[in-house]
Amino acid sequence: MHNIFLGELRRHWREVWKVGGGGGRGEPGANCALHSPKDQEAQLRRIQTALETRAERTLADTRKDYLSAVARHNRVVGITASEPTRRQYADALINWVNANGIGQLQLPPVMDDYTKHFRLPYDEPPKPPHFRPSSEDISQIQKDIDATILPSWLEKVPSTFGDAKHGKLKADHWRTVSTVNLVITLVRRWGSSSSTPEELDALKNYLHLVIAADFASRRSMTYARAAAYEYHMEEYCRGIIRIYKYILVPNHHLALHLRRLLESFGPVHGWWTFPFERYNGLLQRMKTNFKPAEMPKTFMRYWYIGTALRWLMRTIPWPALDDYDIMLRSFEKAFSDTVRGTRVTDILASGGGLLEPDFEYNRREETPLTAHIYGALLRLVNTGATALFQSADSPANNGRPRLHPAGQFVSFIHWKGVRFATRQKGPRDSFIIFRTAEGATRAGQISEIFYHLRTEHGQAITEPYLIVDAYSPLTPADAAHDPYRKFPELETRLYYDRFDATQHLVPTSNIVAHFAAFKYIPDEIEETCVVARNLDRVSM
Repeated sequence: MHNIFLGELRRHWREVWKVGGGGGRGEPGANCALHSPKDQEAQLRRIQTALETRAERTLADTRKDYLSAVARHNRVVGITASEPTRRQYADALINWVNANGIGQLQLPPVMDDYTKHFRLPYDEPPKPPHFRPSSEDISQIQKDIDATILPSWLEKVPSTFGDAKHGKLKADHWRTVSTVNLVITLVRRWGSSSSTPEELDALKNYLHLVIAADFASRRSMTYARAAAYEYHMEEYCRGIIRIYKYILVPNHHLALHLRRLLESFGPVHGWWTFPFERYNGLLQRMKTNFKPAEMPKTFMRYWYIGTALRWLMRTIPWPALDDYDIMLRSFEKAFSDTVRGTRVTDILASGGGLLEPDFEYNRREETPLTAHIYGALLRLVNTGATALFQSADSPANNGRPRLHPAGQFVSFIHWKGVRFATRQKGPRDSFIIFRTAEGATRAGQISEIFYHLRTEHGQAITEPYLIVDAYSPLTPADAAHDPYRKFPELETRLYYDRFDATQHLVPTSNIVAHFAAFKYIPDEIEETCVVARNLDRVSM
């Protein structure tokens, strides 16, 4: 998957869009300020004043399009093999004034309209730039990275992303920023009703790549998903040729062969090489003490030691004592990178619920359930239980066992290798996509979590349940202005930033996934909304 995350997602950002180390930020003048005719006149007068006083530094700080126009209008420079720099234009203009006098200088006429690139009347109009993120887009991406709430298993990228100073990003970082952060920002900016055709075309092309990467990294694979991956990757490749005149490289060729591997071997997490890529780095830094023959044995021994240790730390039901809490936090801090990230979550989730420790239910820590939650619990249990229960408050006695009306509340649970927490104790892990009792898919935030104990046919059953506040869905009129719904395969949409009056009781089987949350006020809706970017890697 390095070919997708680094060879495709990173390449699109750096080589196709030429941002953050790929050769600048777009076409000349693309990020320049828009100047009115009055602004143009002021810039030209500034050049004239600087030449009168021989202010070389002021000239060198002036926009190059104005310096070039003045120099060419007075025939100071002719055709050159390469475009002169601002300093070279400044030196040439000062030398020309010294030789001919300031009185001979003629300023070119201003343009009739606003412009980002000043030119002479006989210059050819600039060709439309191949659309890519502007400096304003990049600034907004950086702000949105800071404001977006991600679950704890997803590593945040630096908020300096887009600048050279953000440093080297791992493949996991590129996956997150490309499929989550850029989707949240660019769909909002380029997919609205006020967007230009160029913006929308560039957005659709980029989303073909995002959706292809999503399909390729699913935890389950079907022939239909493999075919969908190939379709979107082909459309993406055609798009960068058409829009950017980009020449395809071997990475694109390899990506177009991935469908056959997905159909033959199934989900990529079963055969990708993330663990071995990590150990390649460790081996390069390992001191061998000049005993290379012992490396394989040492390598395998510590591999299994580390695996066994992490298994024990995650599966043992440690006592609720301060000493154990300190130990667990220290372990998490020391080894957080090895148990965090999309690659690890993909592997853990494939094991079902096998990694979950047995919960020791303590009746002395029970809290009575509210009438609404208890009623919802009774309906849920009777839907899936082999023995039907009656309410604890029922005056009748029909022979059915009475469902216990209390539960033991906790601040978090681990399910399929992922942590889910209440908004009070773990806000990052509290934003979830879930299925309601009626089967609808909603976005919400976990308010409380409790374990419930019941007995069926003499066997004690302890199960966790989530009490979830659901975000209110948009009205049909406002949903028409949701830019994310234009791309249903993204599984991303807007909700009002307010909760429904009625809470939902959600069993773990109805948890779909966490979602990345971002709040803003859309222009057409004029009410704060939440972007729910579904992070499901299974059923999207």
